[in-house]
Amino acid sequence: MQYGKFDFIKLGTTFASNQPSIEGIARTTLASFRIQPSYWNFDGYAEYGVKSNKDVQSQVFHDDEWKIGEAFYGSLNFYYDVFSIVGEYKYYDNYAFASNDGTIFYNTAPSLRKEYTYILLNRHPSPLDQSNEEGYAVEVNYNISDETSLIANYGITNTLPTSSYYQRVNNLSLPIATQLEEMYLQASHNWSESLTSILAFGYNEELSTNTKNFTPILENKFYFDDINTIKLVLEHQQTENLTTDEKYYDDIINIEYLRSPNFSVAVVAELQTKEPQEGNVVRKFWSFIQFGYKLGNHSDLSLLVGTRQAGNICIGGICRYEPAFQGVELKILTRL
Repeated sequence: MQYGKFDFIKLGTTFASNQPSIEGIARTTLASFRIQPSYWNFDGYAEYGVKSNKDVQSQVFHDDEWKIGEAFYGSLNFYYDVFSIVGEYKYYDNYAFASNDGTIFYNTAPSLRKEYTYILLNRHPSPLDQSNEEGYAVEVNYNISDETSLIANYGITNTLPTSSYYQRVNNLSLPIATQLEEMYLQASHNWSESLTSILAFGYNEELSTNTKNFTPILENKFYFDDINTIKLVLEHQQTENLTTDEKYYDDIINIEYLRSPNFSVAVVAELQTKEPQEGNVVRKFWSFIQFGYKLGNHSDLSLLVGTRQAGNICIGGICRYEPAFQGVELKILTRL
């Protein structure tokens, strides 16, 4: 439900409830309130929510507390002429809203993770934990001229302290840890109407694989006209495993032809170089060709031939996780 009597502010509430089919298990409910102000060159958004379950309130908190989880998300946008800045903050404490068996999640909170269109920047993703996260992200955009623009982004996500609902409900006593720290810098320049170059650098350190990654990227786009484009992307990633101290690197070349808006074909080759023992260099190679075609407004058809390493694959600006594969793969994705 949303209410907006005044032009500069909107208010809203949300309520959700899940009653398990198993008799004797209490209902879980979520309720939230949100506010969305807008004034001059500022746009804001804030939402606070609480979670309740009578079984947990009784068995864990002995009815001394009326909620078993809470969440807050806030963002503030400022834009002026050629400059803009976006700041976001999150606090998710035992706020995951799932089915009784934990296989289906009904809510998806803003992750505050940078979304990339490059393969190696998505190679070490940090999964969202809607019950155990606190963090913030800041992104600055600056257009130096009509031809040149800059982007800088920084974000960090930590786990919650022992005083959190999450740790008390699950009877844990864990110190605060950094789940994800990431930084991204990008410079774009239009050399002419036919050529655009992008130079980017990404850094992330994340807990799930306990790795530290440095990723420089060079992308060139050649526009032949309004319909036909060729994109050349070179990616290099240095990875350090903080558990084993192993260091290795990956290189990817991605050549893609796009005929807007329906057809694309990409040739992707990846080389990974490791040295598990000093003097013993091991190299692995993957390569594939992928064709994509848009069927109407709701379906995408893709055909892949070759081999690929497991991870997020980004073709045509769309990224999704794909398992390791060798052979011929045909997929149809339909959005209802």
